[in-house]
Amino acid sequence: MIHLNRFIDKLGMHSPLKIVTGVTLATTLVSVLCVGIFYTLLTGTLPPVILGFSILMPLLMTPPILVIVIKLVMRLETYKNALHDEIEKNREKDMLLFEQERFALMGEMLSNISHQWRQPLNAINLTLLSAKLAKATGRLDDEALDHAFETIEQNTLHLSETIEDFRSFFQNKAPTKLLPLHQIVYELHRIITPTLEANNIALEITWNSDTIHRLQIATAISQVLLNLINNAKDALESLDQKNKQIRIAFEYPPGGDQLRICVFDNGPGIDPAIQGKIFDPYFTTKGNLKGSGIGLHMSRQIIQKLFHGTIIVSSVPGETRFAIMLPTSVYCKPET
Repeated sequence: MIHLNRFIDKLGMHSPLKIVTGVTLATTLVSVLCVGIFYTLLTGTLPPVILGFSILMPLLMTPPILVIVIKLVMRLETYKNALHDEIEKNREKDMLLFEQERFALMGEMLSNISHQWRQPLNAINLTLLSAKLAKATGRLDDEALDHAFETIEQNTLHLSETIEDFRSFFQNKAPTKLLPLHQIVYELHRIITPTLEANNIALEITWNSDTIHRLQIATAISQVLLNLINNAKDALESLDQKNKQIRIAFEYPPGGDQLRICVFDNGPGIDPAIQGKIFDPYFTTKGNLKGSGIGLHMSRQIIQKLFHGTIIVSSVPGETRFAIMLPTSVYCKPET
């Protein structure tokens, strides 16, 4: 492919007439030399008829053949430019989808932050109201004041830790930056668990091997896992049932070359009629107010294009499973 590109570039620097003339003369010269040397060595003489053929044949055959080749190369150049333009359009489209997904994900995270802040802010407000009431009634002694200060300090510390968790999760993490897998999962667990607990959803994470803790992986995997968890949460939160559960299983066979990640939920399942569409861009069953329809599409793009892996879904009533297979290559590899 590189040699073809160089040939096309060089071809574009010269006019077709010059190329045909130059190659024809060169071919004729080579033909005469080769035929002359061959007949001289074989018979000691070069018959005029043979000499004429060695000159005539290149002059007659080289130009049309060369014209055909030049046209084919020119057409290849046109196809190459069209393909390049199409690739650029697709790349721009992917970047737009990626940005849209980031905004959607940030909106989801802001909702999680507001949920996690609500309780400590209420506690701080109640503590201040209690202190004002105690002061108005003359019961605000040093012990009550110390207790109020301690309660406010603990809750403000919780608010600060929540912000730090989200900042650490999103701050300056390029999609291809490698981090230990257990660190990514730990941060993900801290920011998503309170929201799940508020909806009575249990999150279980299992590992089949200590080797997984030593795996380094691109941080883009966190976006994929967060999308899958959020989708499972949305499917479970409206159900009137006990034991709602999301489970993430990491499997890495000894000596294997692939990491397997499975995300399960025990929700109602996915309708078979739409199961083949869930990875399509802008397809959503949540409605425009809650779903953007690009989360699963971007998740598949990340798995396929960044990790060169696969993601598949299987679903029956009572269990939905997303299975991800990642080869241990550049963006998923054992820690050195």
